[in-house]
Amino acid sequence: MRWFWLLACVAPWSAQADTIYLCKAYSGGMFWSSASCSQQKATLDRAVSVPDNMPWDQKVAMGEAAWAQVRAVAAPPPQAVVIQQQNPQASRQAECESLRDSIANLDSQARQPQSGQMQDWLKQRRRELSDQRYRMQC
Repeated sequence: MRWFWLLACVAPWSAQADTIYLCKAYSGGMFWSSASCSQQKATLDRAVSVPDNMPWDQKVAMGEAAWAQVRAVAAPPPQAVVIQQQNPQASRQAECESLRDSIANLDSQARQPQSGQMQDWLKQRRRELSDQRYRMQC
């Protein structure tokens, strides 16, 4: 019965949704567009669903907020480990522990509901950190 209530609440908004695209021009600049990036001779960086009945500047503001949220989640956690240069073994061990913790954090994020793009990014970042751990022989 709860799913019916959820569907009734979500369906009217989702039927009036619009998509805006964050495009990256071949020259390197980024811009928001209501048309697909390929039509603008650019590559797609992000697509964001927004309500259809909003002015363009509010749609862009929502897109910027969604993009900022993804960047904040995707940013690596600050390194709290102080590495001492006198003992290289302790330094290596601290770096291995930091990599292990970062991978565990990514795994935790991947278990949460995320967009497909975010899941892909988490998978790629986890692979990079795992490869680094392997190269360091942790």
